Amino acid sequence: MLSSLFNWLIAGFVVYVIWSVARPRWHYRIIVTPDAVQFVHGVPDSKRRSYEAFFLEDLKLRQKLTIYGRREKNGRLTTSIKGTDDEGLKQRIRNFLISES
Repeated sequence: MLSSLFNWLIAGFVVYVIWSVARPRWHYRIIVTPDAVQFVHGVPDSKRRSYEAFFLEDLKLRQKLTIYGRREKNGRLTTSIKGTDDEGLKQRIRNFLISES
């Protein structure tokens, strides 16, 4: 019984290590609420005002969004936007991020 539990713990640890190595690393994360934009990491200070203007004044969101982004080795921008199913809104955000980078 104890060795079986130990084997499960080892297997869980191995899965966790593989997951933590294989998961994508985001270069920046932005949390947007209707009232504020929180830059968790990765957005330079020089660009924060334009990001705030876009999210708060142009989009005028009613819900909370979390935006993750990273640059691939070939320069392509990869994003993940949580908090909406509106594909048009997601595309507007992606277009803005591309134009600002």
